[in-house]
Amino acid sequence: MTDLESINHLGVIVADIDRVIDPYTRLGFAFTPLSRHRGALRPGEPVADLGTGNRCAVFRSTYLEVVTIIPGSAAGQVPPGLPDGLHILCFGSPDAAALAHRWTAAGIPNDGAVPLERNVDTPQGPDLVKAIRVMIDFAATSEGQLLASELLTPQTVHQPRYMSHDNGALELSELVVSASDAAAVAQRYAVMTGIHAERDGDAHVIRLPRQQLVFLAPGDVQRYVPGARPSESPAMVAFGVAVHNLNATRTLLHDRDIAHNDALGRLVVPPPYGPGPAVVFESERVT
Repeated sequence: MTDLESINHLGVIVADIDRVIDPYTRLGFAFTPLSRHRGALRPGEPVADLGTGNRCAVFRSTYLEVVTIIPGSAAGQVPPGLPDGLHILCFGSPDAAALAHRWTAAGIPNDGAVPLERNVDTPQGPDLVKAIRVMIDFAATSEGQLLASELLTPQTVHQPRYMSHDNGALELSELVVSASDAAAVAQRYAVMTGIHAERDGDAHVIRLPRQQLVFLAPGDVQRYVPGARPSESPAMVAFGVAVHNLNATRTLLHDRDIAHNDALGRLVVPPPYGPGPAVVFESERVT
């Protein structure tokens, strides 16, 4: 068993949550109600309000979250000064404490394994999402917040009532990162994941058991994800979603008059709001 085995979730950080939820809903995603985060900032500290909340598009074992700072709160887990956009990559770990130890030994600065929770409603009544998370220091990751989570209560996240999406979404499948030195950034992630970065055409790719991380130089981004915004400094510029039936997803985009491109057998929607990431719909990979 490895200490890191998947993408647990990706997160879009925004000032105005409704401005982002609306276009994603038009793309066919369904979202949970707003849920507030509570957690410890360091091992041994008490769990307290973190000043942020999220709404999530929930899939079989992953989810997309839209995170916002709650008005009047001091957010302790959002990097300061980030513009709206895709800035959170959370890996899934079966052993957060072991991962924190490995990251420290590899020279990856982190805050150790600490508890995290947020309130949710369930059909049985109010409950908590509980996890143990390990966060890499913001100063080491200019693209945003990189962390890992050992989810202790998967049943409170992956509730069947929230997993039906008009676009047929089943699972997060991919994260695309743009950087002027894509090879160096891919190597940084290879140390994080413990998985070798392979060269695949213009891309450097880290293949997790169910998803992949793709690293591209700015000049190669448009060929792989038409409509995405290239970046010289490391930036998360697109995410992929596996869908039940790609033709049905194409029909939904057409019926809702949503601009999209066909690229490499996938459907690419340019950023559906402001500075956000492109969205890639693809058929589920057979493993």
